[in-house]
Amino acid sequence: MAARADRSHADLLKPFAISLLLVGIAAVIWPFYRKFFINEWRDRIVRGEPVVFIPECPSILAQLRCGDRYTLVFRKNGNDQWCSRVRKNEDAEGSEACGLDVDAWDFARSWRYFTVEGVRLYYSWRGRVIAFDQRVGWLVAPENLALRKAHPISMR
Repeated sequence: MAARADRSHADLLKPFAISLLLVGIAAVIWPFYRKFFINEWRDRIVRGEPVVFIPECPSILAQLRCGDRYTLVFRKNGNDQWCSRVRKNEDAEGSEACGLDVDAWDFARSWRYFTVEGVRLYYSWRGRVIAFDQRVGWLVAPENLALRKAHPISMR
């Protein structure tokens, strides 16, 4: 009788142990794969925080020059429409463009887009920016850009 009770107890613990193991594995792996499910750049845009677009060098598109920095700020206006302002380098902010959809995407669910200098630029969850199937730059948070300027890399 005692052997039967031990066996039924072990049979109950087996699914619990397997579940506990799966939850533990998921807890370890999730931080590495969460970016596949969460677009931190889109979240930053929705919160109204500025995003800096930096074109690749050498520049692929005539409208975008190497060394330029485009600061984008998105906000909702009184009509619940998304508006954006783009500031090139240290110039004054450009005019506001409204009627945008920050959740719009064209060819793949993970690529969202915005417009700079009349060019539609697509960005991924990784901050990579493409146009016309070519990499044209990347996104960076302004605070990270300030840190880079404060501590430049030097090669000797």
